[in-house]
Amino acid sequence: MEKIVIIFLQLFSKMQIVSIGITNLYTDISLELRI
Repeated sequence: MEKIVIIFLQLFSKMQIVSIGITNLYTDISLELRI
């Protein structure tokens, strides 16, 4: 049971990093389009 929780936490942290990266990419694109 503990292993499943650890795997879930690792996946969750990876998803947070990915979502932050997508957000940064989106803001960069929107800033370029405004110019």
